[in-house]
Amino acid sequence: MSLRALLIGALLLTTPVAAQDDRQAAIVTAFEAWMSDHGITEASIAVLAGDARAPTLTKGYGRDAAAPVTLASLSKAITGACIAVFQQEGVFDLDAQISTLIDAPEGTGSLPDFLSQTSGFDEDLTQG
Repeated sequence: MSLRALLIGALLLTTPVAAQDDRQAAIVTAFEAWMSDHGITEASIAVLAGDARAPTLTKGYGRDAAAPVTLASLSKAITGACIAVFQQEGVFDLDAQISTLIDAPEGTGSLPDFLSQTSGFDEDLTQG
């Protein structure tokens, strides 16, 4: 199973509870296959469903799933991978204006402006 399938599954997990259980099982199966394919023996997975504020499923492999993990600057790589998948799937046009995708002022810029941090957005509370 590809990382692409994992990203799509994790991001689009917004279905009724019975279907969520099936999707969560599919995500875990895909994650375990990905680990096996790449010889990974230690990892964790957390899945959020719908508008949940906490994971609806966590699982650790060779480690405690609740243990903190230093992500460093992986958010940019993860965001880029998700954007690429969504663009390939036709979810949105890569040149879309940010205001058509999120609650942002008109003229804020395009998605590439946002991704290259040249959109003009001010720092948010997570940036100190």
